[in-house]
Formats: sequence, C-alpha cells, structure tokens
Amino acid sequence: MRSSIIKTLAVLAVALQVPPSVSAPLELIPVSTAPYVTGGGLSATWSQVRDDYRFSQQMWTEAGSDPAAIGTFGWGTGIWGTVDVAHVQSLPNDSAALIGRVNDTSAVNFANLTYNMLIGDGALGHWEYDRQRPLAPIVQQTGSQTNYAASFAGFLYIPEAGAYDFSLFVDDGFVFSLMGANGMLGMERETLAGSTNGRDLFALSASNGNTTVMMGSGYYGIEIDYFNRLEAGVIDLALWGPQDQGWRSISTDWLFTELPRNAIPEPGTLALVLLAFTALGRQARKT
Repeated sequence: MRSSIIKTLAVLAVALQVPPSVSAPLELIPVSTAPYVTGGGLSATWSQVRDDYRFSQQMWTEAGSDPAAIGTFGWGTGIWGTVDVAHVQSLPNDSAALIGRVNDTSAVNFANLTYNMLIGDGALGHWEYDRQRPLAPIVQQTGSQTNYAASFAGFLYIPEAGAYDFSLFVDDGFVFSLMGANGMLGMERETLAGSTNGRDLFALSASNGNTTVMMGSGYYGIEIDYFNRLEAGVIDLALWGPQDQGWRSISTDWLFTELPRNAIPEPGTLALVLLAFTALGRQARKT
C-alpha cells in the first residue's frame, strides 16, 4: 500500500533528480522543515502466500535455455524476488493463495521465529548484527515462517543537519528508496536466486558511490518493499548520523505515516503535470 503523499513525492523526486557523482558529496533536501512532532512508525502491509503458489516473475536461466520466469518452472513456487512483492500485495483478501494479511504502523525491525531460534542456539554464528528481534506481525498472525512480503511507506525525520548513512540488515530481499525535495536515492537486493548468502547488511553509501549523504534537518519520504522466502527471515532499518559511533535501528519516534498537517509540500508545475500523466496511466491500466 502506498499513500498519495508518497506517490507525489516519488514524482517530484524524478522531476528534480540529479544523478549521484563519486566526485561530489550526495545531498538530499528535506521535503518539509516543519517542526518535529513525535512519530509513531511507518505504514506497513504484510502479506503471506502459500508455499505451493506458483506465480513468480523473477527471471532465471537454465543451462542451454532462454531466460524465463521462475514461476514457469515446476520447482518455482513461492516468492523469489522483489518483482513479486507487488503481486503478493495486490491479492484480494479472499484469494485462495493468500494465507494472511496484516496492516500495521511500526518501525522496520522484525524477524521470524526461525531466525530468532537460530540466533538463540548460536546456529547463525555471532555476526555483529545477528540478534533476536520482534516477531514479524504476519508470523504472529499465521504462525507460518515462509513466503511473506512487507511494504513500508511514510516519512523519516532527521533532527540534525550533517552526513548520514542508512542500512538494511536483510534476509532475503528488498528495495529501499529515500526521497528528498531534490531527488531520490535507493538500494536493493532484488533476489536470492543464485545466491549462496541469504543474509547481509546493505548500506546506502555503498550503493551510491561509496559516500555518505548530506541531509538537512526535516522530513524525507521513505519506501521499502521486502520479502522472505524460506527459512530465517529478518529486516532491520538503521542509520549512522553525525553523533553516532555505529549503526542504530531507527525507532518509531522518527517515523511517520504522513507529514504533519502544516508540512504538506507544494509540488511545482512540472511535478503536477507528471503526476497527472502518472494518474492517467494508472487509470488506463485498470481499464
């Protein structure tokens, strides 16, 4: 699920985006500099499908064959890539493929029971970021540990101007977007297909020229699509700011489902035109 505000910001970001450069520091300008109010989390939708549901559009190449969607192979059941998240989230609540759905407001810091149990007995080793985390809401509802997706959307408040970096500790895949008034930065891990490591820490700086991002104090748009296929699953959104000595998870205090009422940005004429074309295209696809 995506709020209309986030959609507007995404269009505005594309209209004003400046490509990152290794030779110059990256910079994002806040979409609003309204006074801080205590946040409550991002808007989150969790959806889970049956393990035998065959639908994935993630591409795969068998030896001697052309690329084909994983869902066309006999073994290709369940979620295989971030390309599948939109399909899972669009399933109607009464779909036979859907096990459960949870709409929530929260931080981005969850694991499934499989992950937490393996951490508890040391089976995952003792990597710095491995620790028990709150149980994913969809797992709490269904008790099932596999083939679920989550979509987070809203705003992040940055209290102090300076250099920042963002990370996601993830098992299995994700797409992350951070939006300012002058552009958008992102990072992703599209799929686990062909990978030998399902769990890792991904930094925004490493995905954008190995440099941190200069940010002013204020509000920024944020979107995350995430999935866990099988076995252990975890997602943790963290930042490294001017006063930090390491990564720290972002609490709900700095996360918002919408901007404060006096902080709604006024898009420029070009952005409004692009938004109109986007809306028309979306409507055309539905008809």
